[in-house]
Formats: sequence, C-alpha cells, structure tokens
Amino acid sequence: MLQKRKQKIDVEIPKLPTYLKRTKIMPMGSNDFGELGFGNDVEEMKYPRHIENLADFYIVKISCRSLHVVALTRDGKVITWECAVFTQGLDDVVIVKVACGSNIMLALSDKGQLYASGTFRDNNGNTGFTLAIKKQSMFVKYSPTSYLKIADITVGENHVLVLMTNSYLYTFGCMDSYQLRRRISMRKHNGLILIPVKILSQIKEIFARENHSFAIDENGMIFTWGQNVEGQYGIELPNPIITPMKLEFFKNLIRVNQIFAELHHMLVLLENGKVYSFSSSKYRQLGIDVSEENRKSPVYTWGFGETYALRNQSENNELLPFELKCEEFEEIIEIDRGGQFLVILSSFCS
Repeated sequence: MLQKRKQKIDVEIPKLPTYLKRTKIMPMGSNDFGELGFGNDVEEMKYPRHIENLADFYIVKISCRSLHVVALTRDGKVITWECAVFTQGLDDVVIVKVACGSNIMLALSDKGQLYASGTFRDNNGNTGFTLAIKKQSMFVKYSPTSYLKIADITVGENHVLVLMTNSYLYTFGCMDSYQLRRRISMRKHNGLILIPVKILSQIKEIFARENHSFAIDENGMIFTWGQNVEGQYGIELPNPIITPMKLEFFKNLIRVNQIFAELHHMLVLLENGKVYSFSSSKYRQLGIDVSEENRKSPVYTWGFGETYALRNQSENNELLPFELKCEEFEEIIEIDRGGQFLVILSSFCS
C-alpha cells in the first residue's frame, strides 16, 4: 500500500514591521555591565528611563538576554549595546528579525540568510562559534547555514532553532539538556554541536528560551523537548525530554500565539488573549496564588523582584500580576527581559 505523501508547507520570511511612529527604548533594573545603555555609573534603575541616544533610530524590534540587548530599526539595521557601547552593522544587508542568547546574537536577512556574532558555551565552559572559530566579534554570515533558506530563527540560552521556508526545522549549539533533540556522546562533542541538522518537518512556528525548545506544526500541535526538571513543559515526566513530545493540553484550545519559557516556568499566550502558566512558583513567577482560588488581576509584571526589575518600587517578589503604569507610555510595542533587567519598546506620546 502506498503511503500518502505529506502536503508541502511554505513558511514565509518575515517582513520588516511598518511602524511609522518614533519609538523609544526604556530599560530598568540592574546595570552591572552597562546593559541598560547608560554607562557604568548607574548601578540600577527603579523606573523606566528613555535612552535618548536611540530616539532617531526608529527601533521596531528588541531582543534581550543576560547582559546585552540587540535592536532592529525600521530600515533593517541592527544596533547592539553592552557596557553602553552602541554599534551598527550589516550595512549592505536588510535584516528582518533579531534574536540573542546568553553569548550569541543572530540576525535574519530578507533573503533568508543567517548572520551571527558571539559564541556558544556549554556547562563545562567549552566555547565555539563554528568548527573553525571560537568567538566572533562582528556580525558575519553564518557559514554552517549558508546553504539554507531560512524563514524564522529563535534562540535559547546557548542553542538555536532555524525554520526553513520548506517547513524543515534545524538545530545547533549547546546540547547539555538535549535541547537540540539529539542523542550524541557529550564526551566526544564537549556539549557543542555546531553543524545544523534537520530534526522535524511540517513545522510552522518555533520558540526557544533557556534550555527549552518548542515547535508548532501545521495543525497547531505543540511539540516540546529539552530541560524539564520541574515540569515546566506541562509534562510531569521525563527529564530531560529527548524526543519531542506533544503538549496535549492545548490540543482542543484556541491556537497558540506565543510561548515564553524561562529556566523553571513557562507561559503560553493564546490568540484569544488567555495566558497559561506551568511549573515552579518558587519566586511567584506563575502569577497565581497557589494558596487561593483563581484571582483576577491586570497582567503586566510579576515574579522575582530583585534590582527593581518589576518596577514595583521595591525589591520584593510579586505573587500576583500588577499593572505596570508609566505616564511616558503611549503604546507599548514590545517588552523583553535580560538577566535582571527589563527593556520596554514604546511609542512617543503625542
């Protein structure tokens, strides 16, 4: 009996956001290494503060990680800062998406090519950018993926998922928690796999964070793999998850819009605006009071509050979500967080 051939799926390369208003970057929290963009004289900030140096760049997307930030302008240019050093690169390339991990930065061009800088680092301190290069200080075309036409990128702490325009999913980087979905000798490879390998097909969307990986197929089913030490995938066992497992909980719900996973918890945003949370609530990161029935409250920030990262005017942890208010906000376009800091991308007030 002939096996039915799967229908071909096309995934489009994203286009630059057509946001016409001037925007501003407003960070807050810890500034140990200049990650807030105000030099090293500022230790921490309790309130969001505008980085005026960036006011004329018309930034439309941001991505944060432990100690650095990468931003994308409306004309497809990349700006990064760490220790208050501002850089522009890729002058001859139009970038449509940026993403960063703890030690790696990625930029996807409108032609489906991947550019990168930095390095990958495993739990034992081994580093590598490619098989031939340990660290890369400037953005360059990432040679291991040069033969691929890429539609989307996402980055965990030290691993990368790239989705092709033909719906094939590739992974590379660090595999300490099997976040690459491969069974390979850790002693032989030092925890780093720097050659992309195809692991799934028929995929439409991808998400990654910390040591976790997620893929959504053509039917809206979520597949997950990687670290699962506290059931942060909504799956009690096993840990780690080596072979992608289905999140059956979302099978009959409205389509997933976004997945955000941290080291010990996970948030899932549906298209109807509902948010589901899983796993540890040690630092109240689930946004629910486990001692009471469901309590409704405006959802903006909650969880671990040290270094004023929650903008709650104290360093206390927040058990329940509370509204983040600021007179300078007109329209919040995007919010992302680094190690112990928060960056808000907002439009200027009229």
